[in-house]
Amino acid sequence: MLRAFVLLDIDGVLLPFGDGVSNDDDSNFDFKESCLSALSKIISATAATIVLSSTWRAVPSSQAHIISEFKR
Repeated sequence: MLRAFVLLDIDGVLLPFGDGVSNDDDSNFDFKESCLSALSKIISATAATIVLSSTWRAVPSSQAHIISEFKR
């Protein structure tokens, strides 16, 4: 049986940056709803396991924030 994995970075994926993205409030680290929705669809369709490839994985408070945002 094959298993699917999503290697997930946070910055630039769930927290977009660049053209057209407002960075006015650096304290706002809520993941974009459209990004969470797209990730949810991928996970639902593939039953993939998420593997954090982000530096966020190394900080317990960041891990807690990620889990909180996924529950949202």
